[in-house]
Amino acid sequence: MLAPAWIKFSNLKSKKTPSFTEEEYQQLKLENQLLRNELYQTQEELQQEIAIEYPSTTAQVIFRSPASWNSSLWINVGQADHPTIITKNSPVLLGTSVIGLIDYVGKHQARVRLITDSGLSPSVRAQRTIDNKTHLLAKGELHGSSQPLWRTKSHTLKGIGFNYDFSDEHGPSRDLRSGEPQNEKDPPIPIIEAGDLLVTTGMDGVFPPGLEVATVTTIQTLHEGDYFYELEAVPTAGNLDDLSLLFVIPPLGYDPDE
Repeated sequence: MLAPAWIKFSNLKSKKTPSFTEEEYQQLKLENQLLRNELYQTQEELQQEIAIEYPSTTAQVIFRSPASWNSSLWINVGQADHPTIITKNSPVLLGTSVIGLIDYVGKHQARVRLITDSGLSPSVRAQRTIDNKTHLLAKGELHGSSQPLWRTKSHTLKGIGFNYDFSDEHGPSRDLRSGEPQNEKDPPIPIIEAGDLLVTTGMDGVFPPGLEVATVTTIQTLHEGDYFYELEAVPTAGNLDDLSLLFVIPPLGYDPDE
């Protein structure tokens, strides 16, 4: 009866922690440093891409509590470091994707409210490319599904209010179900589909228009009397559990000359 357990115990004892020679150790250190250099170079290129349109500054994640993992985190820049950029409601990005916004500013640190938090609701609209032409379609709001509890694996965003009931500079209003335009000159296009990119509209007064937020994964079935779509989406920034180096830009309406 004890034989299987004894054999397993013996095998565990026989296993040894792998050891490295000094040469192998130095090689691993060099490879690690090269990977770090590539990471920072990529982040600098992304920052230059953003800086073409918006002034920005980099920020390092310094603290993230398990009790509010998907709701907020802290970065190492504050009012004293970049007073023209680090302000309340400043958008925080990873590349060109929205991570959240600053909701508290200290002297040398700031708190970021993440898009996966249920209290943050950016205004977005569907963006789709058809025959090499980009269309901006249904408009609505996104919000996270996380409360300030323990860390969860879900980064799903919920969408509500998606319709195209009013025409704008990007096109005519469209029927909720058929996508037919009001002016009947353009072809019908579904106003929202799985796979659509959701970008900021600028209508919330916080996020500048055109920033990537999420990709639509699921659209809820319309019921009788519904006048908008509900949906689920995932952040375009990818896995938000491993955030390290971020970018901060001024909130919408910021004027550097004032």
